[in-house]
Amino acid sequence: MGAPHDTAMSSSAEPYTFSLLLRAEDAVRRSTWVRDRRRVVLLHGWLQDHASWLSTAHHLRRQYGHSVLLLDWLHHGRSETPTDPAALSPDALVRQLRSTLEHICWAGPGQPSRLTIGGCSLGGAVAMMYTNLYPQDVDRLVLVAPAGFNEPWYRVITHAGRFSANALIRSTRCV
Repeated sequence: MGAPHDTAMSSSAEPYTFSLLLRAEDAVRRSTWVRDRRRVVLLHGWLQDHASWLSTAHHLRRQYGHSVLLLDWLHHGRSETPTDPAALSPDALVRQLRSTLEHICWAGPGQPSRLTIGGCSLGGAVAMMYTNLYPQDVDRLVLVAPAGFNEPWYRVITHAGRFSANALIRSTRCV
């Protein structure tokens, strides 16, 4: 099984982001008939964490030999809670995803293969935004009940001001 990767930036001001990479090479059993090994990124929804995709990730690795990346958005799962609520905006989450992908060398120039990105709810919205910004990195996009940007969590951050966003962070710290 892959090990968790610390994708924190070198600057101590950046919050820690938890990610888990299940590498195809580490699979106990691989199907021999699958020729197209892929790099798959699975993105969870709001108030979920990487564990919502863990069973799927293990299946994709064991059954099909794909490498799978799971990560926790900031303020979710094992990742830190940022001090700035703007770090939870969709644009900031796209930057978090890009940073994680660059850290594990899955994004950027010279990559041998493109990514399959799957997202549920908020993860689907971020997957769409990422695909729009970096189409050269994405081969396939899989959306499971993707969120639109008129969702209550987004309105809190963009329209109701920082006070409401801070209240949201305080009220969900234990999630």
